[in-house]
Amino acid sequence: MKCPGFTLRQREILDAGILEPLSPKMPAGRSQNPFPECGGFNIQTGGDPSAQLLCYMQKNMKLVTILQFTLLWLSATTSFAESIILPIPNTQIEYGCGCSYRLNDSAPYKFVFQSEPNYENPKVYISGELIKLEPIKIEQIPDKPKIGDTFSQQFRYKDINLHFFNTITFVCPNGSEGGCEVTRFKTKLTIDKAGKVETMDLFGDCGC
Repeated sequence: MKCPGFTLRQREILDAGILEPLSPKMPAGRSQNPFPECGGFNIQTGGDPSAQLLCYMQKNMKLVTILQFTLLWLSATTSFAESIILPIPNTQIEYGCGCSYRLNDSAPYKFVFQSEPNYENPKVYISGELIKLEPIKIEQIPDKPKIGDTFSQQFRYKDINLHFFNTITFVCPNGSEGGCEVTRFKTKLTIDKAGKVETMDLFGDCGC
């Protein structure tokens, strides 16, 4: 099956038969039309292609939904696979007090950055290896942080530059000393590798 505009991975999934066809195969020489009441797509004989397409979609919304979900999933996984920064393997995650960034805000977390407190000894996972970053400019969390406060960090590894821009979303309530020791924030990460720029939305925190 040839699918113009599809990536190789998408064509392989369609060819593998993961998505059920609109109708059984028709004998050679006949036009395959699973819904005759929708009319045929024929430029020579005329007709309204947009109305016919809408009819087809209404007749088989299940297939349309599956196809949309599959294409979105393929797009996300393809983009993720091509990302410079990848999740740190669970066996190499260092737990305890420190700072971290992750892809998601609910367990199981996918961490892409980890460091000791005050962003010391920062590490990310690149090309199958846990890499220590070189700090360029580090802004610490304010002494008395408030929701909405911003701060940022810049790191470098060879020709890769990383800029984390953070907006605080959670601070410990007053009077919670000893029971709350974490500050959380949403983060926009910009990665620049030899002029190729990539952005990621992350969730971060610092504390214990």
